[in-house]
Amino acid sequence: ASDVYKRQGESRPELRQRLCQWAREAGARTVAVPAQEIEPLYLSPELWQQLRLPSGTELRLPLAGAHQRRNLALALTVREQIAADFPISDTALAEGLRRLRHWGLRARCEPVRLSPLTVLDVAHNPAAIAALCSTLHEHGHGATRWTLVFAAMADKDVEGMLRLLQPYASRLLACAPRTERALPVDALIECAQRAGFSSVMGTASVAEAVRHAWHAGEPMLVVGSFYLLGEALPVVEELCGGGL
Repeated sequence: ASDVYKRQGESRPELRQRLCQWAREAGARTVAVPAQEIEPLYLSPELWQQLRLPSGTELRLPLAGAHQRRNLALALTVREQIAADFPISDTALAEGLRRLRHWGLRARCEPVRLSPLTVLDVAHNPAAIAALCSTLHEHGHGATRWTLVFAAMADKDVEGMLRLLQPYASRLLACAPRTERALPVDALIECAQRAGFSSVMGTASVAEAVRHAWHAGEPMLVVGSFYLLGEALPVVEELCGGGL
């Protein structure tokens, strides 16, 4: 409904106050997301999860991580608010979630190859990288060491992101997407070395980095920027034979 401004269960008081202030200024009411118990039944190493909703319905969420369960709780709250005008059954909800990737929600801890595991993720700041690392742990990949294909925008906390990723990396392939905002490869290599990476290689393009990592035959993680994933996806699709 147009008169509703919803907020997720934000834990920081200053941000809760700001969100409520914006809602008042817009003439909207706030709806806090309740602590709905979405029970994880199975967290797959293939990065999907089987869940039980508060209604008792079980469904498969093709997105990994606790943060995606929180996002689903938000969606359930939205569903409650619009139920009078737009009723959505659990069956319809489950079908919509099943088709998420087909509708364009890509590179959210997305596995594109299972052996060796190859994952695409658009995390592009330290908070998102921390969520990614937590998700990989939760789904059984805490001990996996990845070949990282990494790029970032120059205005981001690049070293902060790399320090979080370093314990999970066997090596890093540095690249720069085709945008003026991208951190140059040489500067990225310097950031990686300061963040503790001992094996770093610069590449001439995103495509070169992806191809090199793909053919190395090791677990592979492409992460750091929406721009990076925008260029990496077509290359990965080609390497997969167009099967994504």
